[in-house]
Amino acid sequence: MSFVRPEAMAALTRWRELIIGVVIVLLGLNWAIGARGILQWIGPVVLIAGAA
Repeated sequence: MSFVRPEAMAALTRWRELIIGVVIVLLGLNWAIGARGILQWIGPVVLIAGAA
């Protein structure tokens, strides 16, 4: 039994790669701007990887 309508699940499945990429880019941007230490250096790498 699914609580998500089939149409909504189909739309999410269709846009899954874009959604994952945007989340990774936002995580990298957050690390690049707001973090200190090693995450400040890893953030731009994650940002570029998410955009690729």
